[in-house]
Amino acid sequence: MWARSNETGNVELVRDVSVLRTTGDVWITGSYSALSNLSAKWGVKFNGNYGGTDAFLVKYNTNGVVTAGVRIGGTGNDVGYSTCVDAAGNVYVAGSFEGTANFWHDPALAAPNTYDLTSYGGSDIFLAKYS
Repeated sequence: MWARSNETGNVELVRDVSVLRTTGDVWITGSYSALSNLSAKWGVKFNGNYGGTDAFLVKYNTNGVVTAGVRIGGTGNDVGYSTCVDAAGNVYVAGSFEGTANFWHDPALAAPNTYDLTSYGGSDIFLAKYS
C-alpha cells in the first residue's frame, strides 16, 4: 500500500485515475494553479505553469514512484478531465483548453516531444494519446 500528496499549499485537483492492469501502473489527470511548484514531486517541467491552470497527466509505478509526466497548457485555463489506458499501454487524456495549449511531455514517453493546439475561442476540448 502507498499514498502520495503534493503538499504545495496551492490548488491541485485530480479529476480521474486509470490503471494498466497488466503492470499496475497508475495514471492521474487534473489541473494545477499557476502558483503550484510540483517539481519536487513530478520533475522539473512542473516548476510553475504556462498560465491560468494547466492540465497534467502523471504516471506512478506500483511502488508509488513517478515515472513519467505530461504538462498540458497555455496562457488560459487548461484541465484534464478523463484518462484511460489501453491494453498496449497507450494512455489517452481528454480535457479542455483555452488559447494555444502545448502538449509537451517527458522523454520517458515516445517522441515527438510536443504538439500545440489553438482554440477557436473560449474553451475547446482536446483528446491526446501518449505512447
